[in-house]
Amino acid sequence: EEHGPDREEDACRAVVGEVDSSVGVAERERLYVRGGALFITTRIATVDLLQGRLAPSRISGLCIGSAHRIKDDSGEAFCIRLYRGGNLSREGVAGDHNKLGFVHAFADEPAAFVGAFKVEHVMKALQVRRLFLWPRFEARVQDSLQPSASVGAMPEVVEIGIPITKSLEKI
Repeated sequence: EEHGPDREEDACRAVVGEVDSSVGVAERERLYVRGGALFITTRIATVDLLQGRLAPSRISGLCIGSAHRIKDDSGEAFCIRLYRGGNLSREGVAGDHNKLGFVHAFADEPAAFVGAFKVEHVMKALQVRRLFLWPRFEARVQDSLQPSASVGAMPEVVEIGIPITKSLEKI
């Protein structure tokens, strides 16, 4: 086996990958064993949790996008239930679970949470007890959106102005 700075750097480098339908079962299992941050479709994560290819205890946490769309019967909610509560293995013995890992959910449509108990339903489906609402102008959010020096230049922002109509001027 090779040793040296390059080899050790490769071993310590975090894996970031995307798992979708183009990634075969053997490759997914290899990625799961290696670890790292993986972007996985809900369907594949659910199937791999049910099949025992992905052990909930090996998952540090889940980050869920479009949280405003989560419902009790959604695929994401089912995947979280498998992650938190485990499943039954083929022998019928209680399967693996992860009660300590984190679940972070993000939404970019805060208006979607307006309504009777919408936030409570989403929190129940996500199995989270605490809610943090951080507007984009909050300092920590702003800092995280700013690119670091190693990433490169600022993103290009295009502002489009639309002239006010005469009927709007009357208002």
